[in-house]
Amino acid sequence: MINRAYMFNKFIRYDELNSMLSSMPSSKTLIGKPLDIFIDIKSIYKDVLSTEFMSSDIKTLSINILNMAAHYRYFFRNALKTNVRVYLLNSEENLIGNLCQISNYGQDLFKTIEILCKFFPDIYYIYRQGYNPCAIISYLISKESSIDNGKLIISNDIFSYQLPTLFQNTFLLHVGIKHKKLISYSTAIDAQFKNTTPSSDISPLLIPVLMALNKCTELSLPLLYPYKSALKKLREAIKANVFIQGRNPPFEKVDYLLDIYGFYSRWIMCDLPTKSLKYYNSPDILDETWKVKRQCDFSILASIIDDKINTNHEDILNYIYLLA
Repeated sequence: MINRAYMFNKFIRYDELNSMLSSMPSSKTLIGKPLDIFIDIKSIYKDVLSTEFMSSDIKTLSINILNMAAHYRYFFRNALKTNVRVYLLNSEENLIGNLCQISNYGQDLFKTIEILCKFFPDIYYIYRQGYNPCAIISYLISKESSIDNGKLIISNDIFSYQLPTLFQNTFLLHVGIKHKKLISYSTAIDAQFKNTTPSSDISPLLIPVLMALNKCTELSLPLLYPYKSALKKLREAIKANVFIQGRNPPFEKVDYLLDIYGFYSRWIMCDLPTKSLKYYNSPDILDETWKVKRQCDFSILASIIDDKINTNHEDILNYIYLLA
C-alpha cells in the first residue's frame, strides 16, 4: 500500500519555495509573466510507481498528482500574480522494464487524472510512450509557450538539467529524496554534477559534452574521466576550438579531434536536442486531443469524483476549486 504521507513529501512547502525564489535573483524575471509549469509524473513518482499497487492506491495516486498541480499553480498564481498553465506529462522512453502504467487489477493508473483534467481550464494531461519526457517538454515549450513566458519544469530526469540552458526564462525544480533544488541556467552544471569544482567559465550549454567526458549512470555510460579531469579536458578542447562556448551539435569528427574513440557515440547519447529529434519527427506531435476541454459542470464533476475517487478522507474539493 502507498504511504500517503511519503507522497506528500514530494511537494515543496510554500515557505521553501519562497526561500528558493528570493535566493535566486534570476527568478525575478518570472514576475508579471504568464507561467507554464511542466510536471514529469514518471520521474517524480518513480519510486512509488516501482511498487505493487492495490486498488485503493490508484485513488491515492490520482489525488496526489492533482494536488501537486493545484499546489504549485496556487503558489505561483499568488507569488507572481499571473496566469499559470500546468502540463502533467506521462511519458517514458524505455518500454522494456518500464514503470507501472497498469495496476495488478488491470486498471490504468492515470485514467482518472486524464478524465478530470478535461474539466479544468489550463490544466493538461499528456500521455506518450517511447520518448524521453524532457524531449516532449522541449517540444511543448517550443510550440505552446511564448519566448517571454516563464517556464518551470518539475522533473528528476537526467536530461532535465539541460532544459534551463536551452530556453529563456526557464527553471528546473528538482525534487530529490533528501534535497530539493531550484535550478537556473547558471547553476545547471553544478546542480547536475554535484561538485564544488569551479565551472563558471564553462557555458551550461556544454553539459552534454561534459556528461560524455565524465560518466552518466542513468544512461549506463561508464567513466571516461573523473569530473575534475573532464573539466580540464573540456577547457583544453575549447581553447583548441574543438567546441565553442555555447550550443554544439554533435559531429562525428570529434573522435579524431579529441583523440577519443567512441566519444561521438557517447555525446549523442547525452545530448537532449539530438534525443528530441525522435519526438519532433514523429506523427505523435499531431495528436492534440489532450487540448480538448469539457465544460466545467460541477454536478457532473462531483459525480465523476465520487465514482472514480470515492473518498472522504481527502479534502479534494478544495483543490478542485483551486484548479478551476
